[in-house]
Amino acid sequence: MYPERVAKALQRAQANLNAGDAHAALVDLEKAVQKFPKGFQCWLLYGQAKGYLGDHAGAEQCFRRAVAILPRDINGWNCLGLSYSARGMFQPAADAFSKAVMCAPLAHSDIYHNLGSALLELGRYQEAATVYEETIPRKDTGDLWALLAMCYKGMERYQDALQANLKALERGITGYTIHLNLSSCYSVLKDFDSAAAHARAALDAKPGDDAALLNLGLAQIEAGRLGDGLLSLSQCARPDAGAARLLAQQYIDPVDPRALREAHEAATAALTAGIEARHIARELKPGERLRVGFVSGDLRLHPVAFFLEGLMAWLDRSQLEVFVYSEVRKPDEVTERFRQMGDHWRETAGLGDDAFVERVDLDALHVLVDLVGHTNGSRMTAYARRLAPVQATYLGYSGTTGLRQMDYVLSDTVLVPDSDAESHYTEQVVRLGPVLATYTPPAGTVPVSPLPMDANGYPTFGSFAQRKKISPATIDMWIATLKAVPDARLMVMSSGLSAVAARERFAALFAGADIDAQRLILRGPGTMEEYLAAHSQVDVILDTMPWNGHTTTMHALWMGVPTLTVDGVHHASRLGESVARAAGLERYVVARPAEFPARAAQIVGEPARLREERATMRNRLSTSPLFDHDAMARSFGAACAAMWKARASADAAAGSAPM
Repeated sequence: MYPERVAKALQRAQANLNAGDAHAALVDLEKAVQKFPKGFQCWLLYGQAKGYLGDHAGAEQCFRRAVAILPRDINGWNCLGLSYSARGMFQPAADAFSKAVMCAPLAHSDIYHNLGSALLELGRYQEAATVYEETIPRKDTGDLWALLAMCYKGMERYQDALQANLKALERGITGYTIHLNLSSCYSVLKDFDSAAAHARAALDAKPGDDAALLNLGLAQIEAGRLGDGLLSLSQCARPDAGAARLLAQQYIDPVDPRALREAHEAATAALTAGIEARHIARELKPGERLRVGFVSGDLRLHPVAFFLEGLMAWLDRSQLEVFVYSEVRKPDEVTERFRQMGDHWRETAGLGDDAFVERVDLDALHVLVDLVGHTNGSRMTAYARRLAPVQATYLGYSGTTGLRQMDYVLSDTVLVPDSDAESHYTEQVVRLGPVLATYTPPAGTVPVSPLPMDANGYPTFGSFAQRKKISPATIDMWIATLKAVPDARLMVMSSGLSAVAARERFAALFAGADIDAQRLILRGPGTMEEYLAAHSQVDVILDTMPWNGHTTTMHALWMGVPTLTVDGVHHASRLGESVARAAGLERYVVARPAEFPARAAQIVGEPARLREERATMRNRLSTSPLFDHDAMARSFGAACAAMWKARASADAAAGSAPM
């Protein structure tokens, strides 16, 4: 029981709080806690009044006093949790909310809501999801479904996240955030039309928003609407939007290599404006190994890994001391293999430029090798400061970086055949030999199948290219090929064809040229095993232009399926030629798109030769430069030594002192 005067003070305070006058409530509550310091309600209301006024630290102290008096009262623990949450202290908040639930397992759903929110902030997605899943049957509201969607997204359960977001939308949640989240879910699930639609809805709610513009532009590009995507990205101020624009420009046909170089120079100059490059001069003492660092976020199940693993495994460690700066945010079994290959493994994902530069400086590299370029996780602003005497880019990007401080680009004799091709780069070109990189096949034992046209009675052409690579010129070339081989089918398995609407729109491109829809087999992407197995349905791959396949071309060869390609005018449009010539498959390279249909007809018109190539393809690859990891490692080591020697000689001539 409270003394009468204290009870009346509490009544007045409660009335003032209900009326929104926390200052007036404080007058009575300060007196109440002095007169009756053992009163639970005194401290509880006192803390609430302080919280209303923004004094959450003061509120915490009041609620601590309250739960000390009545440790089994649910309200005290809930209010304590809210005071922690208000200051971003989510671990003690989760502890307090958990104690509230323990006091009353059938507590009000709002307390479970609070507990889930604290767990979500802590990244404890599974625990938070369990709380929301148990709460929703008692409080089926849009905001709880939206929070549950965030948990599923954190757990990478994107289909579940999509469904939860849709339920939130059905229950009246509207506006920017729900549509942006839906856009992100649809993008991950490869339904790019829906992703773009929800990005537009987010923009309607928040015009000019950079995140929504980025989502819209990327979805449009992935859906093959390059012009729309570039326009959306041009309105976005985020650096990653600028990088995406540079990449997307290389899918547009016809390609202008010099214009691409100029675009990269301009974009990189703007990105790195105001960054001062350091001069770094270092010694290589007699008997000391050359310290070479690799920077990549793709040391995982990713195209770069298929072309890097063999090189890394065969590098001469008596000559090179290898440092790996892993930018991988979600490691997998491939990451673990790479971890074993470096002399030194540095986890740098999430580091800002200052911390990243400091980490690299500690290793005193002689040569730094960028494996990212302008793709996700680009470190251009760090490289602009200069991290090593020699900086080179390799493998992870399809052309020049445009960065003045990037000294070299590593390539091959097909991708950069002459001085004219060298002019496409701001970097000095170093050729590693007849191939850009060697290939390591995917793990698993998917066998090479018999030639499908033997069983079908007709040839099946195929493509596993991303939708954004399938340019209008590519479509025209494929249509001409289908007309040149009237009984042929075309199977396209692409990340841009997941949705029914996307497949219908794609089929319409052929219908307009009188190609019957029955001749098309359109599929969305699958698992790696499903993707490899799908090659059993294809006799010959038809390449894309102006950006050829590379990883998909190698995977197809591993499955016994050759790719017919067109010789191009820059790095990305010569990848098919580079692979075909290295594999001894010169007949699969034509000089001009006009020659493509007749060559395709000739190839499928010789089934015995095609059958023999398919059956012996893996043996052919094993003796080709594409699988000669030792030779590639020696070329790479020699290139590093030559680049270092050139820099050291230049420093000596200039009189630069080593650091």
